[in-house]
Amino acid sequence: MSEKKVLKKNSSGFCRAARFSALLPAVILVLSLCGCSAPGFSGSVSEDIPEDTSPVTQEVFAMDTHMTLTAYGDAAQDAVSEASDRLYRLDRDLSASDESSQIYALNHRLSDHVSGDTAAVLSASVRLAGLTENYFDISVYPLVCAWGFPTKEYRVPSGEEIGILLSHTGMDGISFDETTGTVTFADERMMIDTGAVAKGYASDVVAGIFREYGISSGLISLGGNICAFGSKTDGSDWNIAVQDPFRPSDPDAYAGIVSCSDTFLITSGSYQRYFTEDGKRYCHIIDPFTGYPADNGLMSVTVVSSSGTEGDALSTALYVMGLEKASEFWKNCDEADFEAVFVTDDRKVYVTEGIADSFQSSFGTPQVISRG
Repeated sequence: MSEKKVLKKNSSGFCRAARFSALLPAVILVLSLCGCSAPGFSGSVSEDIPEDTSPVTQEVFAMDTHMTLTAYGDAAQDAVSEASDRLYRLDRDLSASDESSQIYALNHRLSDHVSGDTAAVLSASVRLAGLTENYFDISVYPLVCAWGFPTKEYRVPSGEEIGILLSHTGMDGISFDETTGTVTFADERMMIDTGAVAKGYASDVVAGIFREYGISSGLISLGGNICAFGSKTDGSDWNIAVQDPFRPSDPDAYAGIVSCSDTFLITSGSYQRYFTEDGKRYCHIIDPFTGYPADNGLMSVTVVSSSGTEGDALSTALYVMGLEKASEFWKNCDEADFEAVFVTDDRKVYVTEGIADSFQSSFGTPQVISRG
């Protein structure tokens, strides 16, 4: 692996580094990670799996995303079947547009209570909003709608319209009582959408089902959300490719490869869902402080985490923050266990030191973000 440049700055914060192998096997698995709400998954697979070990794979379309569940073991079929059923239920329960969902009921003031998975996701969203100083914000849904992303009827709202909508957003306006499941909005026009965390939560749920069935090796691909479950059947690491954001339609183009086991890799980026007007590109990730699509020099952020839920929310928050603030956040974080890979619009790659030795860049020597 090529030598890496190291950016060192003092920091009083500490966040536990994930542990990964420093070596990449000769035969690798390459999975392309799409944007955080990308409509599909594409990739190529090459596995050094023993011939007598056959995976069970099932395709699912849920949460507007093509998903692939792969498991090895005697109970693999039962595991992927139950996981698929659960994904369809999560798609229904967490949808902002499905009239039978608790999120829809909250948004249209048909109910002020949530339970089950919806309560778990809302609780995590409130916590992660606080952790990221509200850079992760599920209340921007009215703004997302104003820009036309849910319907694909894209438009650029006026500054006045954005200002009005911003006055009806903000995580500080959401109160959630975990004991009773009661949700209170401070503003009568507030609405929420958990899309930026739902697939991460879903990957945690599927991983839990795999564990219940005794699966020791598998892959969970939910669009731009990948869980490398356990290790490969021969005990070696999985190798997960971070999609080249400059060539998103090419499944064989990647910015780099992370070698890892038993972890989640989740990518948010501007390269899958966007529209162009008057020569300017607008992506679907809304900055909750400005009301405009985030535009800060980043093309993608990949978070490597022990939690799918945290990784999903953090990938969005870090993308909105931009490279400098996101780097400082990582250095000072002591409430989440994660690493990150940043790809900038000038084709540079930055990687946090915890995975520097297990990341192989396709864009030249990456710059390593260090705490010390």
